[in-house]
Amino acid sequence: MTDLMKNTTAFGLMGKETQDAMQNCGGPWEIYTTAGWADTREPRWVWYMTYRQKPPALTPDSIDWGAVHKDFICMARYETGSAWLFKDKPRLDRYIWLADQCASADSYASYRRGTVDWKDSLVWRPGYGPEGEK
Repeated sequence: MTDLMKNTTAFGLMGKETQDAMQNCGGPWEIYTTAGWADTREPRWVWYMTYRQKPPALTPDSIDWGAVHKDFICMARYETGSAWLFKDKPRLDRYIWLADQCASADSYASYRRGTVDWKDSLVWRPGYGPEGEK
């Protein structure tokens, strides 16, 4: 079965089983337009249009910063899935974030992995970041 959230095939070119699954998944749906993916509440199931089940919103990783030593100012996840706390802004490398001093964030009970891609996983302690970077 095709992942309905990753569909890129026009409705009329889908197999009957996939068409039925798309129509009966309960939505919400998106339709592909010249401006990209857009919400559609009631698809008309036009044969030349491309529809997909709307993916859930992406969420960032999170941690209770009150439980983290004050020297650590940000957190990011490696491609492997392990999360790390950093004392300085890390630099994105091929598979990891690089910085001189870091510590594992996975051992904190409050750590929650988000759904963003690892390359987009950098989060800042409140009061730090691009505007208040220290």
